[in-house]
Order: sequence, then structure tokens, then C-alpha cells
Amino acid sequence: QFGLCLQKVNVTRDFGQDFAAGRSYWPLDLLASFGLTPERAAARPDEALGALDAMIDAIEGNARGAIAYTLRIPPAEHRLRMFCAVSLLLALRTLGRIRGNPDVFAPSGSAHPRGSLKVPRVEMAAMVEALAAAVEDDARLAALLSTAQEAAHPTRR
Repeated sequence: QFGLCLQKVNVTRDFGQDFAAGRSYWPLDLLASFGLTPERAAARPDEALGALDAMIDAIEGNARGAIAYTLRIPPAEHRLRMFCAVSLLLALRTLGRIRGNPDVFAPSGSAHPRGSLKVPRVEMAAMVEALAAAVEDDARLAALLSTAQEAAHPTRR
């Protein structure tokens, strides 16, 4: 679940970049359920936002599994737990940034810079600092990860 969560976040976030390179990894049946093809989603990003939300919603179960996996790593395994927690929190924060963001469908270097899809360095530094303070405390770590997941999946609250 941990690996699937991270990979699905990357596939979802990178739609525009992948499409510009002649690739599309989004499920065609999901796009079709919104009356879309990869070409139409790239050409009309505002029409594809429902499909984007569906892609993000489909990651929710993987995110729950990834959080549970991270919390099963013993607190004494500080470095491994920190590595997983940083990767997971970054993925969850990325989901929060891309939900409803038409820039997902823009190729990199276009009028819609991919910068809006990335977690800013200042936020990343604060995130790492918060994780470092919480990584050995199950309750604090669970709260940080769960808060980020809830922000990425606001309709599930």
C-alpha cells in the first residue's frame, strides 16, 4: 500500500508532463466515465477536474494503508520511520495541492508552471522539522499524517 500510494500520487501529478512526452498512465475507463480521453483532458483541463478528483479519491485506501505501515515501523527504527514518514507526508501534501488544480494537465514549461504542483521548500522544511519532533511518538506521527490525508480527501471527513 505504501509503494502504491507514492506511485499513484506521482502518476496523478505528472499527467501533463507524461502526456507531453507521449505517455498516459491514467486509467482509460476512469477518463471515459467523465467523457474524456487523455487528449481531451490535456486540451480542456477544466473539464477534467472531476477525473482528477476521482484519481485522488482512488488513492485514499492506499494512503490509509501507507499510514498504517509507517506506524508499524518501531519507533526505535528512527531513520527508517523518518524516511517513510517524509515520503508519505510529501505525497499527501502533494495530493492536497493538486486537488482541483488544472495545472496537473499542463505540460511542464507551459503557461501553467508545474511549480504550483510542488510542495514549496519552506513548507517542506517545516514538514521535516515537525516529523523529526514526532517520528518516535505514535500518536503525534499519526496525527500529522492523518491531518495531511484529511486535507487531501476533504469529502471523506
